[in-house]
Amino acid sequence: MTKNAIFCCIFAACGEPSAVSPPVQNAATAPAAVALPADAALGVLSIAPIATRDLGNWIPAAPAPFLVEDALREGKGPPPSWLAIDRAGAEVRLTYGETMQIKYGCDDNLMTVSKLTGDGVKLKPGLLWLRPLDAAAWAPKALSIVNGTTTAARRDYTIGPVTLELVRADAKRGALHVAWRGRRVHRVPIERHDMDGAENDRMMDLTTTDVGVPIPEAAWSFANEGAVLLVLRRQAYEGTTFEVVVVNAETGRRVEAMAMYLYYCAF
Repeated sequence: MTKNAIFCCIFAACGEPSAVSPPVQNAATAPAAVALPADAALGVLSIAPIATRDLGNWIPAAPAPFLVEDALREGKGPPPSWLAIDRAGAEVRLTYGETMQIKYGCDDNLMTVSKLTGDGVKLKPGLLWLRPLDAAAWAPKALSIVNGTTTAARRDYTIGPVTLELVRADAKRGALHVAWRGRRVHRVPIERHDMDGAENDRMMDLTTTDVGVPIPEAAWSFANEGAVLLVLRRQAYEGTTFEVVVVNAETGRRVEAMAMYLYYCAF
């Protein structure tokens, strides 16, 4: 099997051919998973805003959905339009528009963003996944994030076929284990770095959005439910980082090109 074929199987949750069994009477045929090539452009993250500023909410206020410029790959211009899906499953087509500045953060910082035009009023405030127009066959579906066990030392989530287990190892470190239908396929390290003026010796508390702890913010199944695009939100001392991990039955893969950072306030 070639390298590209192996990659496609990873995202299509396929394996080596096996013996064909006779069809079950009256059974529905499951849709074939969509294979993704190794260089598949998965798109970018963007934001559907809230209407009024709320300093206790990470979601910025703005007149329309927008794209943070840092979310685009350096040196590559954006496509003119995307298919956008919000964390509740609503989908619209958005078009790249003019640059605007919005207030964000504790000191009335101005953040430069690109307005996205379209029927944005249909979108739930929060993260959006913008994918290429030629990726309609991926058929993404929004997944609910269900809280499970929650203690200061451990926290669990269920997100469709994916389960997350956050475990504290010591005061500043831990790990997020990602499993597909009970089988661990990926690990995300957790570490809270020291900062001058911070309570560096306190014990990490997984019942809160502690600095450095990844919290699931949004998730979508796609490729006929053969993969899940998971977005983790990490609070930092001066802003918020969003990390994307694509998970399937065999593995998890961090998508560096889709990472996004929102600067909030100097510590």
